[in-house]
Amino acid sequence: MHEDKGIAIIIMVMTLLLSMNALSDAAEPTRPDVNRMFDAQKEAGINELAGMTIQEAFEQLKTPEYLLTPALMHKAIYRAFSHRKQAGLALQ
Repeated sequence: MHEDKGIAIIIMVMTLLLSMNALSDAAEPTRPDVNRMFDAQKEAGINELAGMTIQEAFEQLKTPEYLLTPALMHKAIYRAFSHRKQAGLALQ
């Protein structure tokens, strides 16, 4: 009887460990594609971000247009902040 409980516990622990391994599908992050082309209106909006102050650019990036389109968000962030990394770090 005690052997059955011991085997059951071992099986449960093994199942738990295996399921944790399957759920922790950790992968190396990949750089998003920032070379994708959008329509002229969206490209103009992205170009405007580069000329805005950091605070203005952050506020613009919070709009649904950017939040709902990850590829657009990635390109906009790259274009708006890649030339002023030190200023962005100073905000921390």
